[in-house]
Formats: sequence, C-alpha cells, structure tokens
Amino acid sequence: MNEYIQLRRAFHSMFCDIEADLFVTLTTYPGCEISNETMLSKLRKLDAYVARRTLGRRWSKKPDSVRMNGVFVLEHGKQRNHPHWHGMLSIPNGEIPRYRGLIDNAWTRNNRWSAHFDNPNSSNEQSDWSSYILKDFRPELTGQIVFTNMLRGDTRASA
Repeated sequence: MNEYIQLRRAFHSMFCDIEADLFVTLTTYPGCEISNETMLSKLRKLDAYVARRTLGRRWSKKPDSVRMNGVFVLEHGKQRNHPHWHGMLSIPNGEIPRYRGLIDNAWTRNNRWSAHFDNPNSSNEQSDWSSYILKDFRPELTGQIVFTNMLRGDTRASA
C-alpha cells in the first residue's frame, strides 16, 4: 500500500474518532484571492471568538474538555479559486444551536462569506463526511488539515 493511501486512511480514522456533533463548511466566495495563512488566521480568530463568548474572560486558560474540538480541512475548489474550510466539531454540553450561531457570526461578519451546517445522525454519516472532506487530500497538503488544538498555539494531541 502506498504512503498516500496509508496517510489518507490514518486521517480518516482520526476524523471518525472525533464523534462530531456538527459538520460545518466555512466558505469565502469564488475568485477570492486569499492565502492559506490568512485562511488559517481567520480560523484562529473564529476559534477565539467562540471560546470567548462561551467560556468568558479567561477563555484561553480553559482546558480542551470544555471547548469546541475537532478538525478543519482547507480546500480550494475545482477551479482552485474558492478557498473554504470543511470541519467536524464536537460541541460541549450539547449546545449545538448556540455554537452554530456563534460560528456563523464569527465567520460571516464584515465580509460576504457564508457558513453552512449539518448535524450527523449516525456513525455512517460521520465516516461519509470524513471521506468527503478528504476528497482533495494529497500528502503534500497535510498542512491544510488543522485540529482545533493547533489553533490555540498547542500542537499536542488533545487528551
């Protein structure tokens, strides 16, 4: 089995272990010229915004167990000119409607971007979504896979 297939299967397995409560696609607009670094910066700001609104003043000191956790994969679309994130998120305390609203507000304010959501109903849907968000995966693009703990300046795996 080649390295590509092994790596893709490993990511798929990790994504399925997330036990996501929420699937999300965070879009820009076709023709948007924005760098991967800027997209990552926007995702970091979204994570901080959601944490600040849900955890209060000392949000950056809170453990991962009380925070939104998951993974995002950056794609650029068929024409390579439509950057967007696909995410699988585990939401604390079942507060899915609240988090949907916060994520939508954080991503769409001050721009023409949009956020789309879906709730998984089964482990099969989670596996299908994992496959979907890895559809454009290539080994040289591992930097476009971002676990939420990596947005917080912490590259350790979440416990």
